[in-house]
Amino acid sequence: MADFNQKMADLFEKPAKRPKIIVLKNLKDYCDVLGFDYMPFLTYDAQTGGIAMPKENILFSANNSPYYPHELVHLYTADFNPHYWFDEGCATYLGGSVEYPLEYHLKKIASQMDTLDFSNLPENKKLDDDSNFKYALGGLFCKIAMDEYGGKKSLFALLNSGKTEEDFHSALSKVFGIEKENYDSFIREKLRKYKNSK
Repeated sequence: MADFNQKMADLFEKPAKRPKIIVLKNLKDYCDVLGFDYMPFLTYDAQTGGIAMPKENILFSANNSPYYPHELVHLYTADFNPHYWFDEGCATYLGGSVEYPLEYHLKKIASQMDTLDFSNLPENKKLDDDSNFKYALGGLFCKIAMDEYGGKKSLFALLNSGKTEEDFHSALSKVFGIEKENYDSFIREKLRKYKNSK
């Protein structure tokens, strides 16, 4: 976690965060600590999770380990002003989601993309309990911003997008040069390389 934390500090050009990390065994313990009797995620197959609380500089890790890269990334993205798609997307791009890397989620979406519609973003659509558009496609946007559209400058532009749906569309237009009517074809093109990869 210390090594990953330093990598994030270097990437985001910030001093390294020094959070308090509270390690819990699983999501049931997480709910108990936060005072919830029940949460819908307790019915999911995956029984790990967590939350970052940037203002308090606390990270809850409900995977029985202090290593929770996704939530640590949120401590850094909190210094920006991201739409929630780019916030969760960046955390998935850099730190994975439900203990799987971004590529795992993109392969799943790509394998079903012939039956999916990507034109209504930022619609919060789930593929299953592990993968949804917000985390996976948000991560795809962050990845291609870094790899193909200007690197850190473009990633930071997404992370400073603003919180509204209008801000989301404006950021995609500024960084990638796409408008809403092009979302579906743009995403299909970017997912194609994941469709038949092992």
